[in-house]
Amino acid sequence: MMDAMEFNKDDWLEEHLDNPFCRSLGPLPSFAQLHGQMLVQPKEGQDDRLLKPHLRRTAVLRLFRLMVPTVRQVELGERIHQAVRLGYQHRNPKDGHYRRSHHATASALRAFQTGATVDEATSLIFTDPDIVAPGITLVGGPGMGKTRSTNRIIRTLSQPVRPDIEEYVLQLPIVKAECPSRGGRAALCFGIASALDKALGTSYHAELEKGRVTGDHLMLRVQHLLNLHAVGLLIIDEIQHLQQSTEGIRPIMNFLVTLVNVLGIPVMLIGTNEAHEVIQSSFREARRAVGIAQPNWNSMQADEDWEAWLGDVWKYQYTRTPVELTNALCALVHELSQGVIDIAIKLYAMAQMRAITEGGDELLTEDLFRQVAEEELVCVAPMLEALRTGNLKALAQFPDLKPLSHHVADVLARATGQSLDRVEKIMAMRENMEGKTTSERDDPGENVKAYYVGEGHDVSFVSWAFSQATIELGDVAWMKIGLRMGEILASGEAPVQEMPAAPTSMPTVDAPARRTRDGSSSKARPKAKHPASGLLAIVDGADDPHAALKAAGVVTSPAAIIGTA
Repeated sequence: MMDAMEFNKDDWLEEHLDNPFCRSLGPLPSFAQLHGQMLVQPKEGQDDRLLKPHLRRTAVLRLFRLMVPTVRQVELGERIHQAVRLGYQHRNPKDGHYRRSHHATASALRAFQTGATVDEATSLIFTDPDIVAPGITLVGGPGMGKTRSTNRIIRTLSQPVRPDIEEYVLQLPIVKAECPSRGGRAALCFGIASALDKALGTSYHAELEKGRVTGDHLMLRVQHLLNLHAVGLLIIDEIQHLQQSTEGIRPIMNFLVTLVNVLGIPVMLIGTNEAHEVIQSSFREARRAVGIAQPNWNSMQADEDWEAWLGDVWKYQYTRTPVELTNALCALVHELSQGVIDIAIKLYAMAQMRAITEGGDELLTEDLFRQVAEEELVCVAPMLEALRTGNLKALAQFPDLKPLSHHVADVLARATGQSLDRVEKIMAMRENMEGKTTSERDDPGENVKAYYVGEGHDVSFVSWAFSQATIELGDVAWMKIGLRMGEILASGEAPVQEMPAAPTSMPTVDAPARRTRDGSSSKARPKAKHPASGLLAIVDGADDPHAALKAAGVVTSPAAIIGTA
C-alpha cells in the first residue's frame, strides 16, 4: 500500500490524511479529474464517412456508448466522494471507533439469535452522539442518466481495498443494490448481500438463505456485514419500487435510518419522480435524505448547458456530408426531445440512420429531425407532449415524468384538500401576473379574490376569507394566501358579524350558540350561500357592470386572470 507520506499533502484535508479508511481511497479528485473519469468517448465519425452505408449505420450505434458529463453529473460525483469520506469521519479506526462498532454489531446479532428482540439487540450497538452520515437523494425523470452517471462515478470507488490498520479488513467503499420491485426487507437484504458477493468474491447470499431467517434477523446480519467491510456509502437504486413493497415503506426506511443514525453509514437513494412519495413519507426520512445535497434531475433546459452538451454530442456524426450544429437545430432537438438526454441521443442516432439509408448527400436537416421524431418516437409522444405543454392532468398519467414543479402542485393539492385543477389554475394565475405591469401587480390579492368569486363563492365570504388568510399567514407569497383561502372557503363557514356588507343582498340567520374547544360559548358559523351565477350575481341590474365589479373588490374577470379570456 502506498504510504501517506508519498502523497502531496497539499491535495489532502487533515482529517482525511489521518483516517486510514479515507487514506486508502487516495486524495479527493478535482472537478476536471472527475469529468475525465466519467467521460466515455467512442470513435468519432470523421474517418468513417467514406465507409459503406451499412457499416456507417452500425457505427452510429457508438452514440449509445457516449457519455458527455454535464455539470450536474460531475457535481454529483463530487458529492458522492464527499459523502463517503464524511461517513468515515466518525468511524476512524485509529480512534478505535471501527473496532467498537464491529464488536457491537456482532454482539447485537448474537443477542438476537439467543432470544432478544430486534430493538433490544439494536440497543447494544455503539452510537456516537456526534455522528455525521450525510444522505444523498437523486430524483428525476427517466432518461436523464441518473443510474449511468452513478455507475460511472462509483467505478473508481467500488473496488475493495486493504486499509492500513491492524484488523484484517477488506474495505468496500461503495455498495450499490436495487430496491426490490415488490418484496420487503428480506429481498433488499439479499440484494445487498449479492452486491457484496460480487465485489468481494464471498458467499454471503448463500449463507443468508440457509434456514428460515426472518426479516429482522436478515437486517441485523446485513448491518453487521456492511460494518464489517467498512462500507462507505450504500446506494439503493429504483427507490420508487417501495410503493409496491409487500411490507410497506416504513420497515425498509427504518432499516436505512438505522444504518445512518446508529452505524454512521451514509445512504444514497435514486429514483424517478415517483420516489418523492417514498422519501417524503415522514419528516425524519426526508431530513436525512437531504444530507449534503438533494439534486432533482429533470429534463435539461434550452440554455448554455444544453448547447454545450449537444455540441459535444454533435461531433459523433457518421453521415457522408457533415452538418454544423446551428442555433435552429439546437433548439429543434431540444423541442423534439424536451431536454431528455436519452431521447435526444436516440433522436440524433435515428436521424443519422435515416439520412444514410436515404442516400444522396445524407444531410441532417430540420425536416428530417421532425419526420424521424413523428415516426420513430410514437411510443413516447404522449409523454413528450405532456412535458411540452406542462399539462398537469396529462402528466398525472406518467408520474415518473412529472417535473418537480408539477410534483409540488400535487403536494399542494393533497395538503390543502383542493383539486389538482384548482391548484393548477392558481399557479396559472401566478404566471399570468408575472407578465403584467408593476401597477397591475401592486395588489395581486384582488386577482385571487376574483378567481374565487368566479368559482361561485359569495363576494363577502371571499373578502372575509382573504382577510383571515392574510391575518394567519402574514406577509407570505400570495399563492399561499390563495391556497389558504381555498381551505377556508371549502369549510363553508364564516362568522356573519365579521363579514363586510355584500354588494348584493344576502339573507342572514341567527346562529345558535355552541361550545368552543376552550369551553367558551360562541355562535355557530352558518354556511355561506354561493350564488349559482358567480360574477353575474354582482353585475345583474347594474348600470355600470365594471364599476360594480370594482366596488366588489374584483378588478378583472377570472377568465382574464387565468388566461382563458
